[in-house]
Amino acid sequence: MTYKYNTNNNSQADIYQKENLTKVQTFHSASDGQQYNKTSIKQNETNPLHILNRIFGYSKYREYQKGIVEAAIAGRDALAIMPTGGGKSLCYQLPAICMPGTCVVISPLISLMKDQVDKLRSMNVRAAYLNSTLNAKQQKLVISRLQKHEYDIIYVAPERFAVESFRQALDNASVSLFAVDEAHCILQWGHDFRPDYLALSEITTRYPSVPVAAFTATATAYDQEQISKSLNLRAPHIVRASFDRSNLFYQTATKIDDLDQILSFVKSHARQSGIVYRFTRRAVEETAEHLRIHGINALPYHAGLGSEIRRKHQEAFDTNQCHVIVATIAFGMGIDKPNVRFVVHGDLPKNIDGYYQETGRAGRDGQPAHCLLLFNMKDVARVRFFINKITDYKEQKNASDRLNAMVQFANGKSCRRRALLRYFGEHYSATACNTCDVCNQNISFHFTTCGNNHTGSSSKLLPTLKLLKTGLSYEQIAARRKLKPTTIAGHIVDLSAKGESFDISKHVPLAKRQILDAIFSKYGTKYLKPVVEAAAGRINYDEARLVRAAMST
Repeated sequence: MTYKYNTNNNSQADIYQKENLTKVQTFHSASDGQQYNKTSIKQNETNPLHILNRIFGYSKYREYQKGIVEAAIAGRDALAIMPTGGGKSLCYQLPAICMPGTCVVISPLISLMKDQVDKLRSMNVRAAYLNSTLNAKQQKLVISRLQKHEYDIIYVAPERFAVESFRQALDNASVSLFAVDEAHCILQWGHDFRPDYLALSEITTRYPSVPVAAFTATATAYDQEQISKSLNLRAPHIVRASFDRSNLFYQTATKIDDLDQILSFVKSHARQSGIVYRFTRRAVEETAEHLRIHGINALPYHAGLGSEIRRKHQEAFDTNQCHVIVATIAFGMGIDKPNVRFVVHGDLPKNIDGYYQETGRAGRDGQPAHCLLLFNMKDVARVRFFINKITDYKEQKNASDRLNAMVQFANGKSCRRRALLRYFGEHYSATACNTCDVCNQNISFHFTTCGNNHTGSSSKLLPTLKLLKTGLSYEQIAARRKLKPTTIAGHIVDLSAKGESFDISKHVPLAKRQILDAIFSKYGTKYLKPVVEAAAGRINYDEARLVRAAMST
């Protein structure tokens, strides 16, 4: 039997058809307006290596893929912790085609489902998704086809699996494999705003003869154990690949003027694709607007935008019509864009797990990419505010410990690559990686003031910060910069609020600090006027401001 190949312009996997008079029967799907093959590929070919080549276009497996595929086909559970770009999706898509029945993929994001289904259909794989983008009639049709065994693979959200009527539909279908994609969400969301992830623990009891495979790009050894327990995996085949992404350059910097710092960095990567992550929707909108005003082709992405707008913005980014996407962490899971040259975190991530996951979207083509993290102590306080709202003590402590690890990484003075790998339980033997700001000062990015006649706060604070680090007092800095001492004291207070520490002994003598400590203890630190008045001329406002700032760091 011979096949002919037709590779499209988007370099997707080869599409094949038999060279005989029998046509592949396709029809227009009323469920979502897409075409797919009613004739299953698995009826024609079940050899994994043949399908790997003819459907996915690869002549051999990547590292670790073969063992996972063979475990699934043999009916064994699996847990795969592999970096972004390591080929996790193929590890369940290939068995889905080879095995009789339908593979059910639990996926967290609707956009992720659609992207995966579109790619599979382009390769003539019978794929579908069932989510809230379909109306009641369309959902009913998908369920009907599922029960008629017309799908090789179907994508659903954890909330869908938690619905009893859907599980009853699965009872009447032929399920070959359950694949839990982005399995780290079980830990991150299971006790938060996606509680239905906890229902996934029922898979192995309700469908005891069906294997379960879980996949994630980030998990510590502890997380690995917790994921396995949460899913009740049965003696799983475990893969733990290296977390080292040697082509990524890691850098952290104090956040002083976030909008200008991000703009300066993005301008240094002119016309390159990049992602800027921000903590809030408001910051996403402000940052995207700031970049656009200064000539950067940037678009926002967050859950507050309509689904159609999000789809268009992601499509523009994927097709290089937009160079920069500014987003909350809602963006990025499962994206397959190889040429992302930089990832910027404009705010401190909640944990290293999320940071690693998000930076992993850079450099998937193996070429060098730059990962910049901006942060200050306000970021730490903001994250801790949300952590303190967690009612479960164990979960709260776990989140707090992870935040502390993230802060330690950001503030660290040793090799960042070694610190990242150590967090995930991996030893890095080299004395220096030469691809982080600590190990290679020569490559470290220096921020500049962007735009003509720009008078933003960064242009005022950065020279003061530079002189502050030399050990000069605020009065000496004022003389150097030819500014009033009160102005420089204000700069130092602003820098302190943005996370910079300073030696108060350089600015206020010990005797005066002791006076202020006593007065602050009596009057509090909210208002300075009663404090200065109580000092009866012994203390000025600048000294009180500086001592109060030092007390808050």
